[in-house]
Amino acid sequence: MNSLDAIIADQYLGNTHESKEIALQISQAQAQQLCLEVAIARQDCGKGRIFTQTEAQQPIGIVKERTWRLRDGDVFRAQSGQLVLVSLQKQPVIALQFERKALNVPVNLMRLGHIVGNHHWPMALKEETLYVEVASNADVIESTLREAAKSLNIKGLHIVREYKTAEQALDFVADLSGAHSHVH
Repeated sequence: MNSLDAIIADQYLGNTHESKEIALQISQAQAQQLCLEVAIARQDCGKGRIFTQTEAQQPIGIVKERTWRLRDGDVFRAQSGQLVLVSLQKQPVIALQFERKALNVPVNLMRLGHIVGNHHWPMALKEETLYVEVASNADVIESTLREAAKSLNIKGLHIVREYKTAEQALDFVADLSGAHSHVH
């Protein structure tokens, strides 16, 4: 794939989740095969220039202001006239849930948190679940968490991989509406 052959999408039209008119335009463009659909990684949403591709390997360049982040359902018009529909890739996370009845030594729970912090894995607390962002190899993160829980004798810990949709996404950088986060 050559970035020089990319279709350039630089005219923002709106969001399908906020505008019935934009949703209708997308529906019509899809029926006429004039809609290009791309899935953007969350870490790329704030970039001013995003180089991606469709499932059919069509290279797409999205150009936008850095002052705003792409959202699921954003629509651009490409210089070729085609519409480009943006979806956000699902967010992989590892969820740690503790059984309430399990009696754990509080200092060992703190040590587990310290291990996560020392690895610089972003984490967020939402309700009673601690989420670790899969910022690197999920197998390594999960294995490290299991080994640490075993060595610290932490009981009743359930470690589960999850994928959050755009609506469920966790913000590991900012503290939003009661979800606490920590980043080194």
